[in-house]
Amino acid sequence: MSEPVEAALRGLCSTLGGRFEPASWIKPFHRMSLSVAGREAVLRAGVQEAGAHLSVDMRRASPGALKVCQEGVLESIVKLFGSQDLAVGDAPFDALYVVKASPESLARRALVPAVIRLVRDLGACGIMIDLSRERLVVRTSGDVSESSVRGVVELAGKLVDALGGAAEVFWDGTGRCLVCGTALAERRVACADCATPHHRECWEFAGGCSTYACGGTRFV
Repeated sequence: MSEPVEAALRGLCSTLGGRFEPASWIKPFHRMSLSVAGREAVLRAGVQEAGAHLSVDMRRASPGALKVCQEGVLESIVKLFGSQDLAVGDAPFDALYVVKASPESLARRALVPAVIRLVRDLGACGIMIDLSRERLVVRTSGDVSESSVRGVVELAGKLVDALGGAAEVFWDGTGRCLVCGTALAERRVACADCATPHHRECWEFAGGCSTYACGGTRFV
């Protein structure tokens, strides 16, 4: 990474109110500690390796798992989810990107038009999105530049905003229980960790929360 790019990243970090740590012989990447949509985040920009890697703390805020990558980068995604590619309704995006989500409604919630636009703008950088119960990772595999790093930070912020935290993000949008598939009209409880709604009987039958990777055992 050239000195002008390092200087630009220092300036960007200052603009974002973060802390910049330059690369060293034992740490071959620049590190930026910053806040993304009010959540703690760390961005690494390679010196010896191409690409930027932004990790946002999503504990107690992530409703499930989501992966987005370009066609052809499929092996790890298929092994993890084993489900079909989800379409989001934007034809150019759907043609270029593979989307996997659990629950599937998470794809519709997260991939709003502003997020889709940013992903397409960053396409030449080899963009990939990986959301888990613990963190949101947005990374690129192309050359690092101020514009690509700024785009990664903006994209992560839009994703965190889209996920919001409202209760409806934690079910499939139809008002149906994720365990039995029937309407959530009566005897409803919610996971104390992620707020996913269940029938009381279905919660007891499942032995806890049914949301992928949550593991919650307490309800409200």
